[in-house]
Amino acid sequence: MREYRKIVQFSYNNQKYNMYLDKNNRRFFMKVNSDGSLSYLTVGELIEISKLFIKNSDILMIGKDFEKINIVPKILTISGAVLLTSSLLFNFLSKESKISSSDNNHISLSEEDLKKYISTYDEEEKSQDYYYDEENNKLYIYNLEYIDNVIKEDNISLDDIKETIQNNKKIPGEYKDLLSEYSERVVSNYPDADLRVFYNNLQTMEIVECSKQAMFDETLNVNCSGYYDRKHNRIYVLEDNTYEKGSWNYQVIYHELSHTLTGSSFKLDNLNVQIQMENDSFNNEMTQEALNSLFAVSLFDYDEDHIAYQLQSNYYSVMTECMDYDFTDYVNKPLSDFPKQLDEYNNDDNAKEILELIQFQREDYIHDKIETEETEFYPIIDYLCDMYFRKYITEYTSYEDAIVIANNLENKILKNVPDDYKINTSRIYENLDNYYNNYDNTVGKTL
Repeated sequence: MREYRKIVQFSYNNQKYNMYLDKNNRRFFMKVNSDGSLSYLTVGELIEISKLFIKNSDILMIGKDFEKINIVPKILTISGAVLLTSSLLFNFLSKESKISSSDNNHISLSEEDLKKYISTYDEEEKSQDYYYDEENNKLYIYNLEYIDNVIKEDNISLDDIKETIQNNKKIPGEYKDLLSEYSERVVSNYPDADLRVFYNNLQTMEIVECSKQAMFDETLNVNCSGYYDRKHNRIYVLEDNTYEKGSWNYQVIYHELSHTLTGSSFKLDNLNVQIQMENDSFNNEMTQEALNSLFAVSLFDYDEDHIAYQLQSNYYSVMTECMDYDFTDYVNKPLSDFPKQLDEYNNDDNAKEILELIQFQREDYIHDKIETEETEFYPIIDYLCDMYFRKYITEYTSYEDAIVIANNLENKILKNVPDDYKINTSRIYENLDNYYNNYDNTVGKTL
């Protein structure tokens, strides 16, 4: 039996669906019938639902949150995201099956049912740090501790980096000083960051200026401001950009450069190598993009409130503040390390589910055909409140001061957030009252 935890219930084209997550962070969808029972999705339903969530994993892009975007359509399987093929279609069954339910948040499916529903393979054998795909002669590395055999350079100095930038003819001249400045800031702010992937990328990196139409043709995203194509080691930016501090373009180039610290694709003799910090146990776009955004703006010598993936970055900013998160870890460690640190800090195992719900909330905002009740997103607010109040409310905090703390949290969550996100801020104050009133039970103190 394989266990799935319920993340969210939503409606799409007037049909209700549940989204679940297994322990390896793979999504699974079930249809909610009018009588409340659950059934598998038909092929057509699975394709339609999958279109909403899947993006090209080799393209890491940045766009403005207050505009809508389109997603590259793919098919989501138990094993991950794959392109739909005729052979794969035959592995789908539209037949309804019975599901045992232990409680409202968990379902269990037999392995036999899963294999009937869709073709899958044993992901448990894949390493969390690296994986060799024998069929394609491709080595995936998810942890920088394991790159010694594919990137030989060590003890890389800032001078080495700058020299590589100047010698790379694929980097236009007007970008060389900007890249040198970026490198100086990374070395200065994060001296323990592993720069071997960055240095390796700089040797062949190409910066391409293109029109809005060309940007759309590559990404199918009408609002894309720039993106990093990891497969070809290219950064695409809009033509005729200027990069003044405080401008959106300045953040765009810093954001895309930051992706090159943690991802690379190249050939080593006849071996195909792909370094990526996201792996099969945790591959969450919003975690990667939000942490990347926060890392990028942390390099600025001024405060930046308007951050890419605004609401999601606000959420992650609260989490990193509460944990005193070291962004060196974003560069050096697998992406799965972040939910692990969250679970350790909160002494629970809810991080992956909360982070997946945060990602879903963005999809709900982007796609007009998805309808989700506001209450479905309460667990996000509850999670942040618990972290924030534990950090800042003590046995000596008056209720008036606690209200100020709650106000601060509300402001941090809502900073520059588009109005049509579904966020009920009164939930913050409900959490505050519960936390404040139960504080004596929590720590044995009376306020």
